[in-house]
Amino acid sequence: MKQHLKEDVNNLPQLDKACGLDMHKDKIVGFISCKDGSQQALREFGTFTCELKQIKEWLQASNVEDCLMESTGIYWMSLYAILIEAGV
Repeated sequence: MKQHLKEDVNNLPQLDKACGLDMHKDKIVGFISCKDGSQQALREFGTFTCELKQIKEWLQASNVEDCLMESTGIYWMSLYAILIEAGV
């Protein structure tokens, strides 16, 4: 197995700005950050369809094109469909 050197990690592509979503049965927690640690935002949402659309609007208003989400159970599917349709 190849050992990764510090130089290898620094050469990996990085997203300029992204959002991480922690999916739960009753809530979704989102965290946005630029790769330099600026423009950070943390928000919590519910899981009803209207709230999933609020997540989409928040990401679009924040100019986020890349989103990473935890795929626990089936909770991610509805939000995934909304975000893919929006181009996120």
